[in-house]
Amino acid sequence: MSSVVSTKCWLCPETYEKKKDLKSHAISEHSVCRVVCPWCVDSERTFGRMSELTKHSKRKHNDLTIDLLEGDFFTEPNGFWLAKRPDDYVRIIKPSEWTSTIAIRTRAALLGWVEATKKEGSDKHKKSWEEGWKKALGHSVTSEQPTSSRKRKYSPSRPLVDLP
Repeated sequence: MSSVVSTKCWLCPETYEKKKDLKSHAISEHSVCRVVCPWCVDSERTFGRMSELTKHSKRKHNDLTIDLLEGDFFTEPNGFWLAKRPDDYVRIIKPSEWTSTIAIRTRAALLGWVEATKKEGSDKHKKSWEEGWKKALGHSVTSEQPTSSRKRKYSPSRPLVDLP
């Protein structure tokens, strides 16, 4: 006799037999995987999935992102670092490693974007992301910059995502 294990949504009373169904529900009904575009500095652009950010980046920022499209930047695990709600994102998608090069560069790009937008509440966003990362992963969080011999400012034409 086999027993069915159900997985309950942490945001509503819904339950699912398969984790992939819970993931689909959490994304479509609760927008838990919304990610921000770190190159749209004029306004905050968010996308429901990393695949949507990839399409947007190819259309709007292809000159900036062509090298990134070949690597791990636009993967679901790396989307954690761009997630509006990292504490929810981590419940359904395992993030890329904290110390991985791509994770460090992605955090630097996002924090550079926050710094560049300088809109009302940007410090709140920065703190929210850092706290979300910390809470989700149990790490102490610092605002990292990419390792480089020269420190440079963020700009949409030269984002803080340095590639090897």
